[in-house]
Amino acid sequence: MAAPRSDAPGAPAATGSAPGVHLISLGCPRTLVDSELYLGRLGARGFRIVETPEESDVIVINTCSFIESAIRESVDTVLQAVALKKRGRVKAVVVAGCLVQRFKQELFTELPEVDGFVGVDGFDDIDTILQRALRGERPRDLRPRPRVPYQGAPLRSALTPAHYAYLKISEGCLKGCSFCIIPKIKGPLSSRPIEALIEEARQLVEERGVAELLVVGQDTSDYGVDLYGRPCIAELLARLSRIE
Repeated sequence: MAAPRSDAPGAPAATGSAPGVHLISLGCPRTLVDSELYLGRLGARGFRIVETPEESDVIVINTCSFIESAIRESVDTVLQAVALKKRGRVKAVVVAGCLVQRFKQELFTELPEVDGFVGVDGFDDIDTILQRALRGERPRDLRPRPRVPYQGAPLRSALTPAHYAYLKISEGCLKGCSFCIIPKIKGPLSSRPIEALIEEARQLVEERGVAELLVVGQDTSDYGVDLYGRPCIAELLARLSRIE
């Protein structure tokens, strides 16, 4: 079942003539966490986060490509953003996430109107990609996915109601199921260290006031096998449960 789409703002708006960014997040809760990371970094780098595409200078679409309907939704959303650009309503369109990672060469060829592409690991690059896109450079370099999804307790800009947040504990998967494309997009299982997750959980509770943490990953039952040589989901949950 497809997760609900989120077109929410998140980071505090910067002042002055900073470029306005509208982000559309498609797909699963793991993608939503990535979108929060993108908005957090963009807000910290001085971009204005705006509520509607018409207010923005650049539209960022964080895509999904897990199943056929998600691919169609992602492509349709990109085409709608491109149409706004053609009408002069926005200056640039940047496409990020799973659709890019899975179909990068096809997208480069079929969507020349898109001004920049970001893969599934673009947390440290998103602000630079947007700046380059707005300068007309059309960046299309995708880095290999890092060993872990992201480090530490990074700045996230909320896209969920105030009472809950998603905590992404891993990416990728050790399985090779013939029906699932995730390992080809996200790679093998890549767990985040327990201490980093505890730090981020405390930050979400203390800074955002969340009362409920929803633990997400492609295969949460295998969490920790790549780092600790054994599944550690029970240990992680026990540690999380001790946070007030």
